[in-house]
Amino acid sequence: MAVHPKDVLYNGVYDPLTIAWFAALAESTEPADLLAEAPRHDLVTNLLRFNDLFHRLVDISLNGMHQKEVDDIVAIVKKYRNNVQWMGHNEPGLDTDDDGIRASLSDKLKRNISLGVIEALICLESAYIYCDKELGLTGELLAETLRRSRQLYASLALLHDDQERERLTELTGVSGYLEYPKINYHNVINGDITIAVDKFLATGSGNWLRLRFVSAPIPAIPLDSPTKRCPAHRFRSSEQPELMLNDVLWDLLIEIYRGSGRFR
Repeated sequence: MAVHPKDVLYNGVYDPLTIAWFAALAESTEPADLLAEAPRHDLVTNLLRFNDLFHRLVDISLNGMHQKEVDDIVAIVKKYRNNVQWMGHNEPGLDTDDDGIRASLSDKLKRNISLGVIEALICLESAYIYCDKELGLTGELLAETLRRSRQLYASLALLHDDQERERLTELTGVSGYLEYPKINYHNVINGDITIAVDKFLATGSGNWLRLRFVSAPIPAIPLDSPTKRCPAHRFRSSEQPELMLNDVLWDLLIEIYRGSGRFR
């Protein structure tokens, strides 16, 4: 049976690049520096400062890979460019050379990382409001409840892209795909896009309290490609094997909230 281009792209491009990006994040000293300076800024400013770092880590991770691995990645993207969701961001043409393909891929990854953070942030900020307004949580009890609620974000990774779009519509009321930078950090923190409190359920209590979304059927829509779970939800952190890669990102967002004074 023929291998679907989406499988080729995930196995040969998205998976290794995701692992390399998180490795670059783990090796960087900048997150600690940014967190140390976080109390001087508001939450949105801190998120934008980290967004700049996240973008720079794309090029750092690409530059840190073996040339043969980068060449193989570029060759796959060049062959399957029509199967890549460029979303209008520096889409390469048929005559684009390898350097141009690499530049287009870098731009796509930067957009994808920002979008992934924004999706996590929608879950996190909405859960924060639920814990504050509905449960009356404050301080470290609020922070640790949110930390234990990583499944909120992970639950979106179990779906096909089209199903995730429908699930986000059901949760937020926003139709279609999220588009970055049309949807940005300001929109989330300002409450322009949020998940209503009736979409959350709290389970457990005390040090076991955590949140999940209310159960909903997976949208029954026709799918024209394989369902592929986000690589960051499939691979574990080398530094913290008990965590998936996106758990690391979730915990970092909580530390940004803490540094910005959201858990007083």
